[in-house]
Amino acid sequence: MAIDKFVVENYPIKMDCSTCPDTLVLVAAKIEEGFNMPSLARIEFLADNAKIDLDDLMGQKVELITKVPDGPKRLEAGERDRKHIGICTSVRFVGQYDGMAHYWAEIRPRLWFLTLNQDCRIFQEKTAADIIKEVLGEYGINFEDKFTETYRTRIICVQYRETDLAFVHRLMEEEGMHYFFTYDGSEEKMVLHDDSAAHETVPCENTIEFRDLVDSPRRDIEHFFQWHADHTATTGKYTHTDYNFEKPKAKLETLKTMPKGKHTLKDREIYDYPGHYRETSDGDHYAKVKMEERSIRYKTWKGAGLVSNVEVGKTFKVSKHPSTSDSEEFVVRAATHLFQLNQRELSALEVTRFPSGSVRAEMDEEDPYQVHVTAIPKMEKFRPAPVTPWPEIAGCHTAVVTGPSGEEIHTDKYGRIRIQFHWDRLGKKDEHSTCWVRCMMPWTGKNWGMIALPRVGQEVVVSFEEGDPDRPLIIGMLYNADTMPPYGLPENKTQSGVKTRSSKEGSSSNFNELRFEDKKGQEEIYFHAEKDYNQVVENNATVKIGFDDKDKGDLTQEIYHDKTEEVGNDLKVKVGYGEGGKSPGDMKHEVYNNRTEVIGNSFKVNVEKGNHDTTVEKGNQSNKVSMGNMTNEVSMGNFTETIKMGNHTTKVNLGKTEHEAMQSIELKVGSNSIKIDQRGITIKGLMVTVKGDVMLTAKSPVTTVKGDALLILKGGLTTIN
Repeated sequence: MAIDKFVVENYPIKMDCSTCPDTLVLVAAKIEEGFNMPSLARIEFLADNAKIDLDDLMGQKVELITKVPDGPKRLEAGERDRKHIGICTSVRFVGQYDGMAHYWAEIRPRLWFLTLNQDCRIFQEKTAADIIKEVLGEYGINFEDKFTETYRTRIICVQYRETDLAFVHRLMEEEGMHYFFTYDGSEEKMVLHDDSAAHETVPCENTIEFRDLVDSPRRDIEHFFQWHADHTATTGKYTHTDYNFEKPKAKLETLKTMPKGKHTLKDREIYDYPGHYRETSDGDHYAKVKMEERSIRYKTWKGAGLVSNVEVGKTFKVSKHPSTSDSEEFVVRAATHLFQLNQRELSALEVTRFPSGSVRAEMDEEDPYQVHVTAIPKMEKFRPAPVTPWPEIAGCHTAVVTGPSGEEIHTDKYGRIRIQFHWDRLGKKDEHSTCWVRCMMPWTGKNWGMIALPRVGQEVVVSFEEGDPDRPLIIGMLYNADTMPPYGLPENKTQSGVKTRSSKEGSSSNFNELRFEDKKGQEEIYFHAEKDYNQVVENNATVKIGFDDKDKGDLTQEIYHDKTEEVGNDLKVKVGYGEGGKSPGDMKHEVYNNRTEVIGNSFKVNVEKGNHDTTVEKGNQSNKVSMGNMTNEVSMGNFTETIKMGNHTTKVNLGKTEHEAMQSIELKVGSNSIKIDQRGITIKGLMVTVKGDVMLTAKSPVTTVKGDALLILKGGLTTIN
């Protein structure tokens, strides 16, 4: 029979799409759906010829509609047709059989197209629920948010070389979320869920009768002909822990126990690290999710039958089963629907053969439809199994240090920095490129250790804790063509050291540096302070210069402005004293302007051998003792004071002056002199004047007054006795 003469109204299933010819006949379909999986419909259809342009079908929306079969049933015909909506993602011409062109196709929901997009990107300060909804929104997916739990805000969440669907699945598995699809009207809808107890019942009659295979007839009523529970031994305790560097002493271990069964091995424990959390409250949540996921494995119900109204995510009851209470409710977590034209309908089409691999091979020829169901008790918390691979980063990456515009060093109190990975095409290379990232230092302690912060624009090496993209660590830095080494290579390959750059806006001439030159014969340690240099030695300091080679060893100090030395106790300077003993050595102080010495107690200059010369080329010399004595002593030798030009004044404001000599004291001006010696006092001068304003007395046992030419004695009253 030609397809165009086949009575369409009698189809138990049909396919509807905008580009499908009216003469297509859908002969079989297998629809697989479940929690956290894009549904898949494999369909088989016939055409009069093989001239269908398959390109027209690819990417088109396809509706699969299954009608309730004839006969007594719990649903009235047409009351609720089973509808599955998706997009054609695969189609092929299988071959010619019985004069008919056979085609196979696959229909998937719009969500499946997230498997075709792989990305590397960073989300910050968002919950898993926020991220999931954002990704779904990018594809225009129609979804309904039925999340009931509150989820932690993630400082960073990285999608790394994952398809968008794998990324969404991984987050949902980690948080214990699930989704499924409903088909109301002409659109598919993705329902986001995290609470099995809140699921709705199946449409219309929600109690499905169980009838054993031996019962007959089988096809007169919707029922399960298989219904049983699978028991699997599971872990009864889940424990994990983690580490929070901001609370390094905090005990973050959390656990959840949920033993199932009566056997003695039900308390087996899983202990894991890291738990991917920083707070114990989050650890409690994730331990609960992990334990509930394992607990649900203990008892899973499976069934098969002729039931058209079973939908994933809906609840139902089973009646008349020997091991199931009629009042117990179950949630459909997975279902496989099988539809086909029966033998009578195929005979009308004069089709007797089908290609190998046909969906029809999985069904009884007389069954127009079947459903295979996996269910869990409604009161059990469903959590998806962690089947999506974690995007582990086994090696290191490099990245560029980022920060706000105009900043050269961007950090926080922990010395963390922000970076942008080379694969991050969405980052703006600013302070929002990533979260704060910790930097490894060669040596750390409590307020001590080593620190050198990477600066904006520099390239750093990034490792990841346990390969986790959400936990980057800076473990080093690299030179590149934009940031070259401080010493030209390879010509300066013997040089090593530390050279910094002044910030902000420092140039190549603004730096601090400690450099080591290891070239044989030219060894050098070079130190440069761009501004101030402060050295603190809490006990002793020793500097030896030139002693190893016993050769020339000089120390030169050049100070542009002032030098201040403060010595808490003694200062001792020895010149000419080497390790081998005394050797010729001079000490010379040159002061361009003034020199002032202030001594709190005593000042002693001891010249053991040689001369002590003090010369003032131009200016004055002043010796002042404010309180105390001043003594000049020559043990052996002469003491000479010579004033070549100028005066000599000795003034005693309060007290007396004494001059004492063993031989003589002589005051001399030209040919005039006063001499005091052992014999007496001799006054000699061209003219000698002795004047007493009040009285003059000269007295001795023998007194001689003699004038070789003239003697004049004159007074107001003169007495000679």
